[in-house]
Amino acid sequence: QYTVHLTVAGRVYTQPLTVKMDPRVQTPPAALAQQLALSRDVCDALQRDGQVIQRVRRLRAQLVERADQAKGDVAKAVLALNEQVSALLGGGGGGFRGAGGQGSESLARLAGQLQSLYGVLQEADVAPTAVVVAAARDRLAALDPMLARWNAIVTRELPGLNRRLQAAGLGALQP
Repeated sequence: QYTVHLTVAGRVYTQPLTVKMDPRVQTPPAALAQQLALSRDVCDALQRDGQVIQRVRRLRAQLVERADQAKGDVAKAVLALNEQVSALLGGGGGGFRGAGGQGSESLARLAGQLQSLYGVLQEADVAPTAVVVAAARDRLAALDPMLARWNAIVTRELPGLNRRLQAAGLGALQP
C-alpha cells in the first residue's frame, strides 16, 4: 500500500496505490523470494567486484606510468607488480556456463559471469533452476579469494614497491 502525491500548479493531489503481483504470474511467493535473494546477492557481488576493478585499473595506469620513469631493478619490480595486477584484472567476458571453463579466474571475467547470471535471474518471475543456483553459489564464492588477492597486493606488495619508488625519487602509487 502506497500513497502517491502529485503537485501541479501549487495544488496537491493524493491517491492511494496498491501494488499487486501480475495475475498471470503463478510462481509461489517462496520461489519469488528465492529469486530476489539470489538476485540481490549477485548484484552485491557485482558492485564489490566493480569497485575493485576500478581500483585495479587506477593502479595499473600508475604502474604503466612508473614503468616508463623507473630504471633497473625498480623498473623490473614495477613490471612484476603490473603482471600480478593485470592477471587479477583479466580480460573479462564469459557467461556463467563457463564458470569452471578455460582461463584463470579474474575480476573482469567474474564480472561478466555475474552479469550473465543476473540477466538469467531477471528474465522471468520464476524460481531459479538448480543449475542457476549452483552457478550463482560458485561465482559468489569465487569473489572472496580474488578480493583477498587484491588485498594482499595492496598490503604486502605495494608498500615495498612504494619504498623503492620513493628511494628512486619517484612518487608512491595509490591503490
